[in-house]
Amino acid sequence: MSGTRQRPGWAPGASSASNSRRVLPHLACEFLALGGAVFADAPIPERLHDLRLAGKRLRYSLELFRESYGPELDTILRTLKKIQSALGRISDCDATERLVRSTGLADAEGGAELLHAIELDRSETTRTFLLRWRRFFRSTEAGEVWARALGDHAPGGPDDSHSSADLQ
Repeated sequence: MSGTRQRPGWAPGASSASNSRRVLPHLACEFLALGGAVFADAPIPERLHDLRLAGKRLRYSLELFRESYGPELDTILRTLKKIQSALGRISDCDATERLVRSTGLADAEGGAELLHAIELDRSETTRTFLLRWRRFFRSTEAGEVWARALGDHAPGGPDDSHSSADLQ
């Protein structure tokens, strides 16, 4: 699962199943590589935001091919939705803090308490996200499992025998 591999593009003459097998595994690996980078240092807002956007890109791409895949895709989509929910809440905390500071509310009565509440929510949600990420992707092979499932389970894929338990 290398972040330096170039993602293949859509082949105009190929079927949607063939294209999904070629491209979707790479999107999954890119998303998981970004998630791994979050753990390289402290989870800074820019990295979390980039991960959130990559998760959206992956999720929406997968949803386009929902009919082409079996229950394995539903498992992946549920995982992505949970992760996106936590990342969205962290982003909301960041945006709310910026709004409070830019409007002068931070200096108004109760402003310090409001900023403290926002920071507590952000910290707790970030902690929950990190725990959830570790639980979902406890092994370094998680990206390969997703890539295999996305490549192999498309119509005409080489192996339709993987179970959804492989993705948890």
